[in-house]
Amino acid sequence: MIAPEDEEESTALLIKTYTDKEIKQLRKMTEEVRDHWKKMLVEAPANLSEGLRMAIEKSIEQAEADLKEIQDELLDRAH
Repeated sequence: MIAPEDEEESTALLIKTYTDKEIKQLRKMTEEVRDHWKKMLVEAPANLSEGLRMAIEKSIEQAEADLKEIQDELLDRAH
C-alpha cells in the first residue's frame, strides 16, 4: 500500500508529465466532478445518511485539492 505522502508526491510528479492540453483537460474534468458532487449535496434528501453526506463532502474536498495541484502546475509552467 502507498503511504498518503508518497501518493501525493507521485500524483504531483505524474501531473508534471502531462502536456499543457492534457492538464487543461484534467482541470475541466475535475471541475465537472467537483460540481457534480456539490450539486448532489445540495439536492440530497434531508434523510441522507451522515456517512454518505461525509463521503460526498470528502469527494468535494479531494477535487478541490486536486484543482489546487493542477493550478499550481499551470502557474509553474507560466513562469
